[in-house]
Amino acid sequence: GMERERRFHRMDKMIRIAHISDVHVTSHRPAPPFRLSFLGSKRFLGWLNMRLFRGADKYPSHVLEASLRDMRSLGVDHVVLSGDVTNLAVEEEFVKAAHILKADTDLWGRMTIVPGNHDIYTGGCPGRGLFRSHLNPEPFPQLHSVCGGRVRILAVNSGIPQPPFVSAGGGGAPPSGRHW
Repeated sequence: GMERERRFHRMDKMIRIAHISDVHVTSHRPAPPFRLSFLGSKRFLGWLNMRLFRGADKYPSHVLEASLRDMRSLGVDHVVLSGDVTNLAVEEEFVKAAHILKADTDLWGRMTIVPGNHDIYTGGCPGRGLFRSHLNPEPFPQLHSVCGGRVRILAVNSGIPQPPFVSAGGGGAPPSGRHW
């Protein structure tokens, strides 16, 4: 009767999922911390590329902030941010990104965030730990049940450490014993 009608009405509501990526939150620091080993790293090449070709203001933070406001006003049920949250995977960028994303606590509670190549760069990059400590502490892959269990999102980190000038990811089978 009435309970079935109510349940059907809830199931009939359109679900709105917003997807954004490549927001490249950038710190205002003119250069990453200098170490001799830094000169041959992918992060140095990324910094050089940003400064020489893209410009430090190519990805202004106010665009991300406006996008989040729009998502809120449009009544988005869930947000998927799929990678390249930061530009160089330095702590200042993670702090700034977390501040922007967590400003709306309600929307923050409805986000799935996956790192991109700019967030982790290489196997030894501190960005891996910074991503976990500021944005998403759980290991990947992750299965998120969202919108009251009506939608499941499989969040996969496909970032694979690559040599300089190579930016690629990969996939693979789910971990042993996990079935999606």
